[in-house]
Amino acid sequence: MNALRCLWRAGASSAVLALSACAPLIPAEGACDASPAQALVGQSVTPQAAEAARLQAGARTVRVITHDQIISKEFNATRLSLQLDARGRVVRVFCG
Repeated sequence: MNALRCLWRAGASSAVLALSACAPLIPAEGACDASPAQALVGQSVTPQAAEAARLQAGARTVRVITHDQIISKEFNATRLSLQLDARGRVVRVFCG
């Protein structure tokens, strides 16, 4: 009987862990929302425009990615990224 009780407890613990993985994540302080900064797409970026986009997105930092630049792929929820084309115009605004 003790063995059954231990198995049941182990199963219940596994279920709790599995369900906790489905819980929504609470955004970190300074988490980015790229939606308000989408107006920058198609425009040339200046340091002032990048900073304004950062503030609009609520991000802690902003990163400008030039055409063909090698970038790291780590996700940073507090960073706004502005990706440029060969002409220096913004083609993508995203968080990460």
